[in-house]
Amino acid sequence: LTVSPESGEALTDFELTAPGWSDDDSDLPLTYSFGYSLGSTIQVLGSNSLADSLSVVFPAGELAISLVVSDAYGAWSTKSGAVSVSTPTLSADDFLLSVERAKDSVEGGTPEVAQRLLVALARLVEDAFGSSRRRLLGETNATNADAFNSTVAQWMLDIARSASSIAEESAEGRAQAISTLTALLNAAPDVL
Repeated sequence: LTVSPESGEALTDFELTAPGWSDDDSDLPLTYSFGYSLGSTIQVLGSNSLADSLSVVFPAGELAISLVVSDAYGAWSTKSGAVSVSTPTLSADDFLLSVERAKDSVEGGTPEVAQRLLVALARLVEDAFGSSRRRLLGETNATNADAFNSTVAQWMLDIARSASSIAEESAEGRAQAISTLTALLNAAPDVL
């Protein structure tokens, strides 16, 4: 299992790869399941995929990365790794560009990418503003900030709903949708 880069900022594209796995021809195909844990949160990123790599956006924190490789008969092996993801300093424009990127992912047919990006964005908001959570992105005028917060939070929620509506109909797809909505609600409970 390799993670590239080995450290970076939240909202960075990380590449997870599982090079060199092989099995007897009669046991093929191999499938790859990637995931991570952050504290008590466990997130499946791609389950039973034929692809041995995955591009992903992580939330900030010290993450334990996991890989399960399975063959056609259900035999499996695991590998683990770690990645350190720091909190970036984002301008309001950068934040909005990241939300736009999530929207573009939904429109491009990759709702799982949008959901992971929204989780990372929501956790950045939650980490940055803690329990007060009233001032998203440091707007100075309270009335404008509240309107901005509400507008952006609603936009993120709409993207999450759209992503959920086209996501894979599976336990993993439903779990990702729940994780995304939970992260959004934790980040901005007074707005959503």
